[in-house]
Amino acid sequence: MNINYYENIKSIKESQDALSLYLITEDIDLNELRLFIKNDFYGAVVPHIIVGESLHESGILQVRFSENELIGFHMLDMKEEPKVNF
Repeated sequence: MNINYYENIKSIKESQDALSLYLITEDIDLNELRLFIKNDFYGAVVPHIIVGESLHESGILQVRFSENELIGFHMLDMKEEPKVNF
């Protein structure tokens, strides 16, 4: 897995062989992203992106997965203490 943060669509480094997940903030134009990214991708629109100890109100988080990588996702209610062990 490879994770990158980008301030805008034009700075994205697209990989032709990797499946990607994009988390974009509400101000990023989804139609422009669809035109820019040639591969199939998954994503979500989020209010903010946290990178390390920095909170970004605008931007794109790209998560690229290798072909044989097994990934599990957990949905958490941020108002409650997590019930899942990571």
